[in-house]
Amino acid sequence: YRVELWSEDERLAGPEGPSVSELRFSTRPLVEVGLRQRIRRGVAEFGRSSPLRRVTLVGEGLEGKEISVRILPRLPENVPDPGYKGVLCLEISLEVPVFSAGLQFALPKQLLQETGSRKERVVLMHYKQGWEALPTRILGEDENEVRFFAETPGFSIFYFIDNENADFALGTHENTENVDGYVRLIQNYTQGRFTSRVFDAGGIAEWDNLVWSFVEPSQPASETDYVGAEPTILPDGSSQLGVLVENNYTATQAADGSYEVINEGSTGEGTAIVNYSYPDNLFVTEGGVVSSENLGLGKPDEAEGSTTEPDNRWAKLHENLTDRMWFAEQTGVLSTISTDDVMYLEYTFQCPAGDYLILGLGTINSTNTGEIAVSHLYIDGYVLGEAYWGPQATTDWINEAWIKKVSFSEGSHTVGISIASALGSYNVQIDNCAVLIWKLPTLYFYKEKEAATRDTGNVTALTFTAPQTDNYLILASVEFSAGTATDGTIALNIDGTSVKNITREIPVSGDYLPVAVMRVRELTAGDHTIAWNSPTTNLKRRMRIFAVPFGSIPWWGAHLDNYLDIPGVYPTWTTLLSLSFTAPYDGPYLAIGSLETYQDSVNTYTALSSNGVVYCQTRETPEEDRDETWSFFFRKVPMSAGSTYTASLLGAVDAVASDAYDLDLCTFYGACATTDITFYIYAMVGQDNYELQLKYYVAGDPETYDILLWNYGTGAWDVVGTLSSTTPDIFTLDLTGTAYILGTGEVRVRFRQGNPDLSISELWIDYLRVKNTDYVPAGQSLNWCYVITNVTSNYENYDLQVRGYSAGDTEYIMVYVWKQSTGSWQSSGYNLPVNTPSTFTYRLSPITDYLVGDNIYVKLGDQVPSDTVTTTCYIDLVVLSEAFMGVSDVRLQLRVSLDGLTWTDWMGPDGTPNTYFESNFTTMENIPDNRYIQYRVYFSTNTTLLTGANGPKVDWVRINASSLPNLIYPINVNINTSQPTFRWETVAADSYHLQIATDPGFTNLVVDNENIPGTENTWTPPNPLPDNHYWWRIQRYYNGAYYAWCGPENFRIDTLAPGPPGVVSPADGAVLNDNTPLLDWDPPDENSYPLLYQVWIAYDSSFLNSVPGYPTGWIATDNYE
Repeated sequence: YRVELWSEDERLAGPEGPSVSELRFSTRPLVEVGLRQRIRRGVAEFGRSSPLRRVTLVGEGLEGKEISVRILPRLPENVPDPGYKGVLCLEISLEVPVFSAGLQFALPKQLLQETGSRKERVVLMHYKQGWEALPTRILGEDENEVRFFAETPGFSIFYFIDNENADFALGTHENTENVDGYVRLIQNYTQGRFTSRVFDAGGIAEWDNLVWSFVEPSQPASETDYVGAEPTILPDGSSQLGVLVENNYTATQAADGSYEVINEGSTGEGTAIVNYSYPDNLFVTEGGVVSSENLGLGKPDEAEGSTTEPDNRWAKLHENLTDRMWFAEQTGVLSTISTDDVMYLEYTFQCPAGDYLILGLGTINSTNTGEIAVSHLYIDGYVLGEAYWGPQATTDWINEAWIKKVSFSEGSHTVGISIASALGSYNVQIDNCAVLIWKLPTLYFYKEKEAATRDTGNVTALTFTAPQTDNYLILASVEFSAGTATDGTIALNIDGTSVKNITREIPVSGDYLPVAVMRVRELTAGDHTIAWNSPTTNLKRRMRIFAVPFGSIPWWGAHLDNYLDIPGVYPTWTTLLSLSFTAPYDGPYLAIGSLETYQDSVNTYTALSSNGVVYCQTRETPEEDRDETWSFFFRKVPMSAGSTYTASLLGAVDAVASDAYDLDLCTFYGACATTDITFYIYAMVGQDNYELQLKYYVAGDPETYDILLWNYGTGAWDVVGTLSSTTPDIFTLDLTGTAYILGTGEVRVRFRQGNPDLSISELWIDYLRVKNTDYVPAGQSLNWCYVITNVTSNYENYDLQVRGYSAGDTEYIMVYVWKQSTGSWQSSGYNLPVNTPSTFTYRLSPITDYLVGDNIYVKLGDQVPSDTVTTTCYIDLVVLSEAFMGVSDVRLQLRVSLDGLTWTDWMGPDGTPNTYFESNFTTMENIPDNRYIQYRVYFSTNTTLLTGANGPKVDWVRINASSLPNLIYPINVNINTSQPTFRWETVAADSYHLQIATDPGFTNLVVDNENIPGTENTWTPPNPLPDNHYWWRIQRYYNGAYYAWCGPENFRIDTLAPGPPGVVSPADGAVLNDNTPLLDWDPPDENSYPLLYQVWIAYDSSFLNSVPGYPTGWIATDNYE
């Protein structure tokens, strides 16, 4: 054997250099080798003699002490295995304790290869009453070895391990597993994820990049399915037609020249080919559908004419209690001088198609009686209401109100109220606006006249027939004006009796004021008329009348015709009319009120109180004595069943009492149970006869359902029947030649239950279909079907392959595929060639559109049915080739935390949850700086073939953070200046925090400076530091946060030169007969090591005449020979 000793410093030789204490051979793979080195200036150098190359120590009393290291063949018996793949075991010993130590070590690449370890995963573990992983990083490498650095708090047993299991074993697995140092999907699981343990950077870290190793395998797969049957009844209900001449369907499983031979069959006296088309999709406006898939399965088990009933797999259409109202409000005064409309309230909402009643209200004001306030009601950008009014006083807040019936299409709509100044001279104002959008039930009545008129009498009349005696909610609005400043009168009459009378002075010619009123009235079954009636020729426009029966909808009302004094002086309110009730249901309730006030000369205030809260306050000064003012209010209120609600109409005056008259207040439940569902059926085109067929019954609430068909000629729905049977019944309707079936075969069928009540009714449907009949005359025809069986749906591509030819006739034999999603045969676009065999391929995508269970149906049909010449088909191949490219995917996200408790969202490289790390190397510049970090890996594949050992896997993950500001000087040195300049590497920082202490724990600080500019990388203490042994460190402050401290370094300030050594021998004046005497001396007391000496020998005591060769160079020993 040969022992090589090596030192980087010639002074570290001899007793001061490396030495070997023992050498022992064994048959174990590694040799226990003990190496020792002395500590000089806090450092022990081992060089290449050991995997441990250099130790940097922080502690007291270390100078000259020996540190030893030996390689162990195995862990000692009293030390447990850490549970990871071992690379190398060491024992490091030191007779005195240390505060901390930095270890530089190297591992041969051959050793890493032999142990199956990766350099990126090597971690140094330290054992002291338990294992701890030390922070380990790669310093560099060459062709033979990899160099590492780790920090340890002390010495004992050390174990280099491959942490292939460290992260992956400590994390959380969801359908994943840790096998052989990889994370992968568990066998047969196509989705999974792994969440790592939490990593602590020791302080706020600046994340640099993510580096990881992963595999995303791909693999093609294929399968072939064959014909397994030739059914006598085809999926459309038609019968097999044709004659088997030779072989059977087993001859179609390979293109081997063995043919199944089929002739056309005779239609006898002629036949009818019947197909059934079922719903392809549906649209739910109101209500719901349970088991809608059964509507596509309600087919007869045999051909038309069989006695077999449909499959009795029912779908249920049902009502839902639905909020039918949208409501928005805006409060707070908006003031403007603009002559252009300024939107005050603008409400956008989504709604289904249908008829809606819009209610709008607000209060308007002008800051000058010479200015006119203009307010508009907007519906989808159209002006459908206007107030154009100049107030009597600048303190007036005039009530404006409208109703308007509209028909909305499905989608987004907008309702709003605006304000503008007519003249642009003074500010006008608006406040207390609200809009309500109410989806109307099937039964309601409405009439409007929009154009302005001076007619008298019934200027607008709503005439209707009430189907039964009921309580009706009646709403009406009008925009009221005059050609000159004069009184105008208009009244709302019900069956010839005035119930609301409006008389006002129109202050300015051309002014219009929108007024709305409300009344609940019981109307008997029969004809009724509700009219706006005017005895005066003042201008009226936008006159609208609406009536709807309450039916079984809960409602509460109060009415008062008598005059009431309003004694309350504002702000004290007088309750004029009130109602209270206990809510029977959860949901929305609508409160509506209107009242009339008579004014002499005082200002009158009105408002609506909803559970004690005042809304929509108005104030008006009379134009003349006994002027009438109308106020209209509404508010939507959500309530819980059992809670109490109180609504009140309020009034107040400034001084002298005023009167209120004709007060109405009503509250009703705003949700009801209805059904409105539309189905789309696509029938076969080119058939002779079409019939709509429905098997149904009604259950639950005994109500009837309307069945409607879309009329493509008029573009409207027609009611074609009423469904009322409570036992299974059949409804049919001939569609042939009607406008209810489009040229493409489309039929729209709508079921509607529009009676607004609170009971749930159900419409059960066994089948809904269109029967298509094609009459075939006598002759030869073909209707032959193959069933390809056992088809799975987990492949990407499905190709139908057919090979064969026809003979005996020149007509084409067409190839069809049954499309289950539409319930019809789909042409492949191919036909069998005549006399010459060929193969064609037809792609089925998506396969789920064609699957009936796990079967695919293929049909051969003749181009010219029932001709007189027999066509013979030769079929060599009918197969379904299934293929796809199996792919897998691995993605990763991170999250960070300052305290380990509160975390960010999982993030990708852009710092949002919307992206993922998908490259082996990605920067982390968008990940917030923080102390704790965790990663999550997502695994996926489109096939179970790529799972387990064959699936995606992750080998290792490494997150790199920016290095801390590395210290440059002083580092482990003795210096003789008391004001040294400290230097460090520049990093991104707003400022630096530097500390100097007399202990490595930094409890005894002598410098604590946190105000060093971030542009600097040096600092000199302004005051001298006393001689002592010091430790120093630095941290940066950046973007509002302090980052982790860098590792400390030590130095000693010693401004006193060493004292003279004490001469031991030879003594002064000694006479020797040895011309190479041993010169020996005692070292002086000194704090700074190492002490170096020069030996001077001269012929005179002044040392002016030196002996040749002297003085010597600097030596580290305390003797010389």
